[in-house]
Amino acid sequence: MKALAIRLFLVFCMLLCPLSLRAQQQTQQPLMGSQAEPEQIVVSPQATDAVVEDDGVYRILVVGDNLAGGLGAGMSRMVQDDLRYEIINRFNESSGLARTEVYDWPNAIEKIVSEKPINAVVVLVGVNDRQDIRDATGRFAFKSAEWVKGYEANIGRLLNTVNAAKAKIFWVSIPPMADAGFDTDMRYLADIQAKGVAAAGGHFVDVRPSFVGPDGRYTDRGPDDTGAERKLRSRDGVTFFKQGNNRFGQLVMAEINRITAAAPAAAAQAGLPAAGSAAKPKPEAARTAATGAPVFGQDGLDGEQITFRAEIVRPVAPLPQSAAQRAALNSALPKVEAKFSAKPGSRAERLYVEGTAAAAPAGRFDDFSVPVAQ
Repeated sequence: MKALAIRLFLVFCMLLCPLSLRAQQQTQQPLMGSQAEPEQIVVSPQATDAVVEDDGVYRILVVGDNLAGGLGAGMSRMVQDDLRYEIINRFNESSGLARTEVYDWPNAIEKIVSEKPINAVVVLVGVNDRQDIRDATGRFAFKSAEWVKGYEANIGRLLNTVNAAKAKIFWVSIPPMADAGFDTDMRYLADIQAKGVAAAGGHFVDVRPSFVGPDGRYTDRGPDDTGAERKLRSRDGVTFFKQGNNRFGQLVMAEINRITAAAPAAAAQAGLPAAGSAAKPKPEAARTAATGAPVFGQDGLDGEQITFRAEIVRPVAPLPQSAAQRAALNSALPKVEAKFSAKPGSRAERLYVEGTAAAAPAGRFDDFSVPVAQ
C-alpha cells in the first residue's frame, strides 16, 4: 500500500508540473520575439528648463481672431520657400481683448512661448471687441470710461507677456471695414491699441493705407502680392480672400524685415542670409521673371482665382517665300532617308503614304456623312 501511495503521488506531481509551467509561460511570454525582463518601476524625470540651441530660424507667432488666422496663412505663404522663417499661426475666431473670460490671450501666449523659443509675436484683434467688459466689480458698456480702462489693462497684460518672453511685438492695425459705423469703431479700438503698443516699446504696423482707395475709403480691390490688380476682400466687407491675405502677409513681413535683422549671426552660421536682407525669389516668381510668361485667369465663386500660365514658345524663323530660296535651304539641310513599309492596300498605306484618312464607321460620334435619303 505504501508503494502504491508513492506511485500515485509521483503521478500527481508529473501531471501538475506541466500545468504550472504553461501558466507561467502565459504570464511571462515575451512579445514580438523580445526577451522577457523582470518588472521595472519607471520614474518620470522632473520637468526642467531645457536649453534650446539657436538653429538660425526666426520664429514668428501670429495670434488673434479670424482676421489674424488669414494673416498668418498669408505670411506662411510669403515665406514658404524661405528657410529663415517659421510662422506659427494660433487664432481663435471669436476671441478678442474685451472678453478675456471667454478666451484669455495673455495666458495662451505664455503657454505657447514656453514650448519653443519665439522671436516675434504678431497680434491682430479687435473685430469682436464691440461688447461689454465684465470684471468682479461690474459690467461696463462699450466706449465707457470704465470700459476703456479695462481694455487698456487687457492690452497691457498681453504686451507684458510678450515682453517677458523677450520677443519683439508687431501689433497690426485693424484693416478698414465696408460698413461705415463698424469702421469707425475699429479705428477707435486701433487708436487705443496703438497707444498701448507705443508705451510698451512695441511696433504698431498700420496697414490701413494699403487697403483703401485714392479717396481714403474702403475698397475691396487693390494690388496683390505680385502687384496685379485683383479683388482682395470678400462680400462681407470684413474678411479677405486668399490673394488679400497674401498681400496682408507681404505687408507685415516687409515691416518685420525693416525693423529687425532676425539674428544675423545665427543665420550666417547656418549658411543663410540674414532675415533682414532681401528674401530669395520663389521658384515661380523667378521662372516668371526669366520667361515673362503671363498669368491668365478669372475670379472663382469663392474669390479664388482660377489661373493658368502660358508657355512661351520661342519664334521660329519663317520659311523662305521664293522657290529658289526654298531649294537652297533644302539642299543645305542634311539628307535623312525615311524608311517606312506598309502593307499594300492597308489603312496604314493610305494614311502615311497617300495621306488619306479612313472614313469613320457609320454611326460613330465623328461620322459626319449625310444619311442617304430613303
